[in-house]
Order: sequence, then structure tokens, then C-alpha cells
Amino acid sequence: MKPRDRWLALICLLLVCGQVYFDLKLPDYTAEITVLISSEVTELSEYYSVGGKMLGCALCSAIMTVIVGYFAARIVSDFSFDVRAKLFDKVSALGAGEIKKFSTASLITRTTNDITQIQMLIAMGLQMMLCAPIMAIWAIIKIIGKSWQLSVFVAAAVAIVVTSLVILLAVMIPKFRIVQKQVDDVNRITQENLSGIRVVRAFNAEKYQEEKFDGANTSLVKTQLFTGRGMAWKMSPRRRNILTMCAARWSLSM
Repeated sequence: MKPRDRWLALICLLLVCGQVYFDLKLPDYTAEITVLISSEVTELSEYYSVGGKMLGCALCSAIMTVIVGYFAARIVSDFSFDVRAKLFDKVSALGAGEIKKFSTASLITRTTNDITQIQMLIAMGLQMMLCAPIMAIWAIIKIIGKSWQLSVFVAAAVAIVVTSLVILLAVMIPKFRIVQKQVDDVNRITQENLSGIRVVRAFNAEKYQEEKFDGANTSLVKTQLFTGRGMAWKMSPRRRNILTMCAARWSLSM
């Protein structure tokens, strides 16, 4: 990773911390509004003041999220550029015996799909995966010790979330490995059809090749749908913000 990208990653970390701070400040202002509503004598200006602070927190969090996304895209682009260049140089330097160990479809998958997956992992790591543990630790520090009932509730919630994520990863990781093999199969069949299109037409094997490609493509789609649904469940805002809701409950109970 380039020195510039390392600095950008550090800035992303600081911005994520700021984003978490503003997100966890919202429950405090929600508690203030609840107190104002329950108060018999409350001026309208007080509502405007607290509401303005909430709007400012939400706006700051949104701006930081956009900046983190922009910096993450820059980091990922530089990283993928360097990896593809080094991979191309490596493949170009392989001998005849070494190159036979890899199929053309496998090399295509490694230079396109595999690097794209790494890009997504880094981008998600700099945004969602980095934000989740920081928010969890910050919210737990904010909640623990204030009320033993709420502490028990938070501990149970965290245990449920962690257990579900461990089970999900245990199921998903083998599926991701299968996806990589299925992508190889689709690329291999596509290459065979395009390079041998004259032979396919000469033997009138279009129907057979279509069914062969459709079988490999359908298997890939089904596996990717399974992994996509699993990742969507993992990244659900309801589970990601559970500690924020706990912090809100603590603020309202004070």
C-alpha cells in the first residue's frame, strides 16, 4: 500500500470514530426531548435548540460517511491497480511448465473477479466493518455500569449477534469457495464456446453447449444468491444499530 493510501486509511479511521460519536449522541438528545415533553413548562425555543443539535449530528455523520466512502474508493482503486499490475508481471514471467498449472479461465478469474472481491472487502472494511466494532465498544463503555439490568440486556444482545455472525461465517465461507470454482467453470465454458465456435457449428452442438453453459451459470447464480442473502442479513441496519438502540434506552432511563 502506498504511503498516501496509508494516510487516507488513517483519516478514514478518524472519520469513522467521529461518525460513531455523532451517531451515539443522538440518543442523548432524544432523551432531552423526552424530558422536555414531560415537563409542564417548556419553551418552544428549547425544542428548536435540541432539534437543531440532532440535525447537526445527523448532518455531520452523513458528511463523514460520504468522505469515508470517497477515500475508501481512492484506496481501493490504487490497491487494485497495483495488484493487477503485479499479477500481470508475475504471469508474464512464468515458464511454460508453470503456466500449465493454471487454466486460462482460472487466470481470468484471478485477475478480474478475485481482485474485485478483494476491492469490495477493503471498501467494506474501511466503512462498515471498521464502524461496527468501534460503535460496539463505544456503546458498551457508555452503557456498562449505568444499570445492571441494561448491562445484562446489552451482554445478551452482543452474545446473540456474535453467535449469529460466527454461524453465518461458518456457512458462508465454504460457499464463497464454491463461487470461485463456479466462476472458473463459467469462464472456461465461455472460452471454449468462443474459441471453438466453428467446431460447435460444424457438429451442430449449439443446443448442447447452451445447456452446458446454462447449467454452470444457473449453479453460479443460485450460490451467489445464497451468499448475497446471507451478507444482506449480516449487514442489516437493525442488527448493526442494536447497540445504538441500547444506548438510547439507557439515555431515556436516566
